[in-house]
Amino acid sequence: MKSYLLLPCKCTLFFQLLAFLLLPCGVWGQTVYEQLVLRSPLPTLNHFNNLKFENGKFLGTVDGGGMVISSDDGINWEVHQLGYTGGIEDIAYGNGIYVATSAGSGPAFYSTDLETWTQIFSSLLPSNNDNVYFYNGVFYFGGAQFKNNEGEVTTPGISTTTDGVTFSEFIVPGESTSRDMVFANGQFVSVGENLQIMTSPDGTNWTLQTVDVGIPEGDLAEGLLHINYLNSMYVVGGKQGTILTSPDGVTWTKRAFSEDTSWFFDSYYEGGKYYFPGRRGNLWSTTDWVTWTGIDTGASDDINSIETNGSQYVVVGRDGEIFTSNNLTTWTNGKQGFTENFAAAAYGGQSGSEVFLITDFDGNIYKSADGIDWETAFTPGINLSMQFLVYEDAKFVAMTSKGEWILSVDGDLWSLPTDGFDGFPSLQELRYLDDLWWVVGRDGFLRSSTNLTNWNIRDITTTDDFQDITLGEGTLVVVGENGAIHSSSDGVAWTERSSGTTNRLNAVVYGNGKFVAVGSSRTALTSEDGITWTDEGQSGQPWNPLGITYINGQFVIRETSGRFYLSSDGLTWTEVRSGITTNIQGTARSDALLVAVGNNGLIMTGDIPPPKALTVTIEGEGSVDISPDQDDYPHLSMVTLTAVGTADFAFSNWSGDASGNTNPLVVTMDADKTITAKFVLALTGYELWRYINFTKEQRANDAISGPGADFDEDGLTNNDEYLLGTNPKEKNGPHTLTVNVVGSGSVELSAPG
Repeated sequence: MKSYLLLPCKCTLFFQLLAFLLLPCGVWGQTVYEQLVLRSPLPTLNHFNNLKFENGKFLGTVDGGGMVISSDDGINWEVHQLGYTGGIEDIAYGNGIYVATSAGSGPAFYSTDLETWTQIFSSLLPSNNDNVYFYNGVFYFGGAQFKNNEGEVTTPGISTTTDGVTFSEFIVPGESTSRDMVFANGQFVSVGENLQIMTSPDGTNWTLQTVDVGIPEGDLAEGLLHINYLNSMYVVGGKQGTILTSPDGVTWTKRAFSEDTSWFFDSYYEGGKYYFPGRRGNLWSTTDWVTWTGIDTGASDDINSIETNGSQYVVVGRDGEIFTSNNLTTWTNGKQGFTENFAAAAYGGQSGSEVFLITDFDGNIYKSADGIDWETAFTPGINLSMQFLVYEDAKFVAMTSKGEWILSVDGDLWSLPTDGFDGFPSLQELRYLDDLWWVVGRDGFLRSSTNLTNWNIRDITTTDDFQDITLGEGTLVVVGENGAIHSSSDGVAWTERSSGTTNRLNAVVYGNGKFVAVGSSRTALTSEDGITWTDEGQSGQPWNPLGITYINGQFVIRETSGRFYLSSDGLTWTEVRSGITTNIQGTARSDALLVAVGNNGLIMTGDIPPPKALTVTIEGEGSVDISPDQDDYPHLSMVTLTAVGTADFAFSNWSGDASGNTNPLVVTMDADKTITAKFVLALTGYELWRYINFTKEQRANDAISGPGADFDEDGLTNNDEYLLGTNPKEKNGPHTLTVNVVGSGSVELSAPG
C-alpha cells in the first residue's frame, strides 16, 4: 500500500489572501476558503512568471495568489504570501530588502525576510509595471509612460527607490512598455514592446535606439520580453521565436530560430552554449546561433525561466512545474505530491471511522483521515474513471460518466462494477434526494433508482442536456442547457418552466427557502417554488460556475481558477479566492475540515473554525425570535433575530455585538456574540399614567384601572385622579400638600389646588 505524506512548509502555506473580507450582511470576517492550505502538489499549482537567484536563494514569482516561493537548493521550497490576490511578476534583492512587482498596473511590495511584506502603491510606479531590477544600491522599475492630450508626461516610464519608501521618476524617450533591463558593459539597456530598446549610462538619461532587424512591428505584438548580458554580448528574447544579440546595445542582429514559436522569457550561457527555455518543456541550446538542439526537461508545458546557484540548475514554467539538474541535460521533477487530475471528493463513513475520499480520472481512489496523509483505497481489478463521488445512504458511491458504479461502506474495500452494464449517455450529475438516487445527462436523460441497479425511466422529451437536479419542499427541479428548467412534485410528471435565459444552467440547489440556479455568462436565477424564476436583484455572480452547494446558511459557488462565491440570499455574491489558479473540481467537509481537490494533483485543506455561541438578552419588556434557535452555530452561518414588542413596550434598538434598529436582524456568526434587544415604553397620556400607577394584573382589569373606575373609592374616578395628577392607590386621600419656600423664589403647582 502506497502512502503519501504531504506536509506544508511552515505556516507560510496559509493562503491569507485578504486580511478581512466583507461578507454578505456587512459583517467583516475571514472564510475557510481563504485559509486553504496547499497539501499537494507542493509548492504551487500556479504558473511561474520568473525565477531569480538572489541573496543565496532561488526566488520564484507566481501567477495568481500573491505568492513568492524560495529555496536554498532548488529542491525544497517554501511559499510566502504577500497579502495580495493577484499575480507576482518579478523580484529583486538589494539594500537588505526584497522587492516584488505585480502584473499590469498593480502594486509592488518589499520585505526584509520574505515573510512580512509592505505594499508600495501603484501610483509610485510606471503604468504596466511588471519588472524590477537592482543595481548599485538602486531598484529600477520599468513600465509604460503615459501622456495627456497636451502631450505632457503624466506617468514617467521609469521610477527608482533605494528603500521602497522614497521614489524618484524619470521620463524616457520610448513610447512603449519596458519589459526588462540590465546593467552591463558600462550602461543600462532596457527592452520592451514593439522592438523598443533604450540605453542609458546612468539610469536617468535614456536614448531610444533604432532597431532594424527585418521584423515588422505588428508581427511581434508586445515584442521583446527579456534581456541578459552573456558571453560579452547583450542577448534579448521575445515572442514568436525572436532572439536578438548586440555587442554594444546599439547595433542588433536577429538570430535565426525556426524550431517552434516559443516566447523566450529568459536565457543562460555556460560551457560555450546559449540556453533558451521554450515551449512544451524544451530547453533549446546553440553554440553558433545556426544549429539548435532541444533538451527535453520532462516538463509538460512551457518553461519560463532558468537559474543556477553554481551547482544546481532550476527551470520553472506553467502549472507550477519545477525541474532541477546538475548537468543541464538530465532533469528531475521538483514538484512534490500528486499530479493526477482529481474529479470529486466526499466525506463519510461509520461513526468514529469517517474518512475523506477523492477520485481521479485514472480510476484511482485515495483516502485520508485528516486530509494530509493519503493512501490508495483497495479497488481490485477496477480501472474506471470515476467522475462522481458521494456519501449517502450510509455508503460511498463512485460513478463514471456512463453510469458504471462501485460502492463501499468504509471507503477502503470496494465492490466490483455491476455485470452486464448497458451504459448511460454522458451523465452530468449524480444526486441522492429523498431516498432516491438520481442521474441526469444528455438530451433530457433522467433516471431514478432505489438501489442503483434498477433504474426508472423519467426522461423528458427535449434535446437539452441536463446538468443538475435538486429537491426542495417536495419539489424536484432539473436544469440544463439553453436555460432549461423543469419541475415535478412526484418525479414522474414534469413541467417545463420559463427561465428567461438561453444560457446553460450548470447547477441548482435549494436552501434558505429558495431555489438558486447558476450558469454561464453570469447567469443566476432564484425561485421560491421552483416554478416562477427571476434574475432580479443579482450582483457579483461568477462568470461560469462549476457547481453550487448550500452550507450553514450560505450558498457557495465553486468557479474556475480557484475562486469561490458566497451569498446568504442567492442574490448578492462575494468573491473569495483560494490562492490557486487551477480549477477546483470538488469539495468535501467534516465538522472541522474542508478538503478541496482539482486539476494537476490539487489537494487543499482548511480548518473549519469552531461553532459560535449566540447570547440574546432583553432590556425592557419584549421578546426575540431566533431562527434557527440552537445551542451553537457553525462558523459564518446566518441567524435571524426578530424583536417582538408588547402592548406597552416597542422595540428600540440593538446593542452589544450589533447596533441599529433593523428588524429583523440577520447576524453572521463569525465569532461568539452577545446581542441585547432594547424595548422602550410606547405609551402616552392616560395609558402611560395607568402603567406607572397600576400593576400588570391590575392593568388587565378595566374595572380596576379603567378611566371610569374609582380605585381608591374616594369619589374621584381614575380619570379625575389622572387630571389632578394624584395617586389612585392612596385610599385615605385626598391629601393636603404644603410647600415652604426658603430664600427668595416661588413654586408653581400643577395641577394647582
